[in-house]
Amino acid sequence: MRAHTHTHTHTHTYTQGPLVEGLRAHGHAIDYLGAEGHLPLKVTGGGFKGGKLHLEGKVSSQFVSSVLLSGPMAVGEPLEVILAEENPTSAGYIDMTISVMKQFGIEVKQFGTNRFVVPQGVYRNPEQYEVESDASSSTYVLEPH
Repeated sequence: MRAHTHTHTHTHTYTQGPLVEGLRAHGHAIDYLGAEGHLPLKVTGGGFKGGKLHLEGKVSSQFVSSVLLSGPMAVGEPLEVILAEENPTSAGYIDMTISVMKQFGIEVKQFGTNRFVVPQGVYRNPEQYEVESDASSSTYVLEPH
């Protein structure tokens, strides 16, 4: 299976390098279709691999969250995410992701501030879930196209 990402040209300015390099080192086949370190990407499938995945320090909490959220679907063994940064600057967002995952039936084990083990499993919808408003996400629709 292959997937190509196509995004708004503005998102091509954001670096994807730390996430892509971490996933490549973990054995995933990912190629840049444009400038090195930036979108768009070509991802060749085979499943999201379990085991130890190392991400460099100062990595975006969005990258960490994307990996944690994908963790329950890991192939082979549970996913262990190890951040090079001892105290992630965006720890609050990582904690929020782990909290939401727990509410949907996946309990991430956290060791210190930079190591996480995600059990394999299936997300379960809670009977009720309230989504807090986030003004920052609404700014994308205000961006000139």
